[in-house]
Amino acid sequence: MSLDWIPFEPARKITPKEQGNRGLIPSNKVIGGIMEYESCLERDFFLLCDHSPSVKTFQHQPVTIKYKDFKGKTRKYTPDAYVEFKNGKKGLYEVKYEDEVLNNSEKYEKRWDEAKKWANIRGVHFAVLTERDIRTPRQFNIWLTLGASKCPSNSDYVQSLNLVIPDEGERYNQLCYTLAETLGIEIGKSAQIICYAIYHGLVFVDTFSTKQLSKNTIIRKKKKDNSSPFKPLLAELHSDTEANAPIKESDIMEEITLKSVDSKIPVKYEKQVSEREKIVQLWIRQPSAKRTPEWREEFCNKWETSEKTIYRWVEAYEKNGQEGLVPKHNRAGRPKKYDKTTIECMEDARKYYLKPRGTLKKAYRKLEALCNEKNVPVPPKPSFQRYIYANTTASELGKKRGKKYYKSHFTPSLASFQGAFMPMQILQMDNTGFDVFPVDSEEREQLGTPYMTGAIDCYTRIMTGFSVSFHPSSARTVLEVLVQSILPKDNYVDSYETEQDWEIQGFPVVILVDNGMDYRSNAVKEFCIKYDIIIEFAPIRTPRYKAFIEQWFNILRNALEDEDVPATRPLLKYRLENPDLKPELDAVLTLQAIEMWLHKWVLDEYHFTNPYDDHQPAPYLRWKDFQDGRTNLILPSPRESPQQKNAIEGLHLATLERFERTLRSDGVVWEHLKYNNVQLSKIYDIIGKRKVTVLLDTRDVRNLWVVNPITENSTIKVGWAKTITSLHDNKPINASAWINEVRLLRRIYKSRITPYIYQKEISRKKRQQLLKTSKKESKKVRKQKEKARETTRKSITKKLQPKIDSIIPQEKPHEHEKYDGTEQIKKEIDWAQIKFAGKRKRKPF
Repeated sequence: MSLDWIPFEPARKITPKEQGNRGLIPSNKVIGGIMEYESCLERDFFLLCDHSPSVKTFQHQPVTIKYKDFKGKTRKYTPDAYVEFKNGKKGLYEVKYEDEVLNNSEKYEKRWDEAKKWANIRGVHFAVLTERDIRTPRQFNIWLTLGASKCPSNSDYVQSLNLVIPDEGERYNQLCYTLAETLGIEIGKSAQIICYAIYHGLVFVDTFSTKQLSKNTIIRKKKKDNSSPFKPLLAELHSDTEANAPIKESDIMEEITLKSVDSKIPVKYEKQVSEREKIVQLWIRQPSAKRTPEWREEFCNKWETSEKTIYRWVEAYEKNGQEGLVPKHNRAGRPKKYDKTTIECMEDARKYYLKPRGTLKKAYRKLEALCNEKNVPVPPKPSFQRYIYANTTASELGKKRGKKYYKSHFTPSLASFQGAFMPMQILQMDNTGFDVFPVDSEEREQLGTPYMTGAIDCYTRIMTGFSVSFHPSSARTVLEVLVQSILPKDNYVDSYETEQDWEIQGFPVVILVDNGMDYRSNAVKEFCIKYDIIIEFAPIRTPRYKAFIEQWFNILRNALEDEDVPATRPLLKYRLENPDLKPELDAVLTLQAIEMWLHKWVLDEYHFTNPYDDHQPAPYLRWKDFQDGRTNLILPSPRESPQQKNAIEGLHLATLERFERTLRSDGVVWEHLKYNNVQLSKIYDIIGKRKVTVLLDTRDVRNLWVVNPITENSTIKVGWAKTITSLHDNKPINASAWINEVRLLRRIYKSRITPYIYQKEISRKKRQQLLKTSKKESKKVRKQKEKARETTRKSITKKLQPKIDSIIPQEKPHEHEKYDGTEQIKKEIDWAQIKFAGKRKRKPF
């Protein structure tokens, strides 16, 4: 069957919503090279498809199916995904969370029946997939090794890896140590090489589809029969009817008995482990939507086990299988102080406390009444308080304070932070106003507050990059912070004289951002596609989905107040209570001084404290534990930042605005500015008049970069006329300011703009400025000057080292000179000697 009914573009556009993360995944198996998704579950499914060698191609929102509902009204339905397998089979899939399927089965029944009929006619299988089908151990292992899989240089080490693997295989952690010692590399790099080989099937893992990778997972050499190291994905995708099959305890016990034969469980614990596994299996196989409070209470009473213990067993079982259920008596504490009846009374009193109007005092009175009624000793009040603290989750306390409070404070950990298992796996980015009033560096007068953009690593909580600027947040600032996160940061440590290093670097796997125009720009999208980064957008109006970066802004705010930073803007509620507050009058810090303080505070203070109260090590210590391999499962290093000079410069240039212009004999023209040099002239002699790609720094239009149309992998820096530069005192000129000047001249002179006209107008402005020298400069003027100084200090030309770009072949030199492959001295353009070219009369502007 042909794919005529599968459009080259999605049949339905994915739009921002208040529920569900949406995002973009670069993939070579998708038409157009990019896959869109509108939930984290869809993302996980598409990553399964992208990894599986048995999948030929797949597409999101493939086709819209029209059908008649029960009332005869025409409806439209678009499945989430189309997958074509290499064995010729095809499938349409709807990806939904299990709770939604069970709670809205009547709503979806008609559309799914029509979709099955539509698909069967065309020889396509239709199925509904839930997290039970998608979030399997196989998906976890793919997610764990995804970052390492994008390091092609690791293929050079695969032969050495196979040499150190014994014939019977080796445990994962031990193999990491052996490979690191053999090759003389860091432990994180050896883990990266192994994860690269696992993802691409260059080594064999028996339990890749059935058990999550752990320190004891056996890694074997790849089989010589060229068979696929992975089970076909189609065999693992079950239909929704199979997922909802009734559970039989006898079947579970039979599975457990068969599994126990090969597992390394001490004989004295076999019976206890089997009993625990039975409880875990019954709990897991019950759909989460059907685990109602009544069902959970009945289940716990039946098996005489607390709900908290069951969750702990489930987590241990998912990580380590049966071995995770072995009792750890070596870590046992003191025997229980209270009997079963007293604990039941304390539990009833705890539930009473969690009611909206319940207080600790009322709950303790309830406990006293219950204990007296059952004739048992009443526990002391401090013991009851500790019991509440130990047995109450934060979400339960959140529900006590109301639905809105619970939603805004306790859903992020479930919706936003899942999957951050290692450094640089998920970065959260956001921008805000920096609440300190700066002063200009000349008059020392106060200015408006600057803007700030930051990125934080969700695993270590280390700040990977941040920027404070007078320029508002834009795609440019987002890309600058992202590039800063990727590259080494030794120059920041030296420039700002911090006591501690800033070691984190590398390409992230996912960046989680909001729905601002700066993050949804084409520039950010193209950057992520080029460097194979997943960009994920949080739901609209849900800052809690990026809780790490939002919380960091609060921590920074508290630090400004704790350290008495001058001219800190108070919170809104204090400004409303005290309208006469004027913190800007205390401003003494320039923007450069603010940046100095911020870098010192982040690297020397924040990275060594943990303000989140979640019993995790400080960010720097967690990074060191990762570096030294002191984690339970040795984690792979992030994908390395580029080392070659051209690649580093390409990262910096990717932050600039990109467009096309025509290369002419006099160079390229942008907004009446002509850019040309010797290299560009020689390229014109070879290729003639044609379109070229141009990169422009919109904060400083004195230079631009032309992508070499001959090599396509290098750029040429081109400057503009010295006459125009001198009129602006050789200071950075913003693109928008230049465009406004050009428009003003066109309105005034109503003719073609020449250098003479521009000089005349600038001279008039300077004369007017001389008459106002006795007056104080306005805040706007002083801020423009500070922007120019900031642009000069952070200029991209300082990040790019000058180089010799010998890209012009020597067989076609100029008549009066020979090209020797070296950079020629730039000749100044004397506008007085130039006669404007053109066979036809140019139209006035």
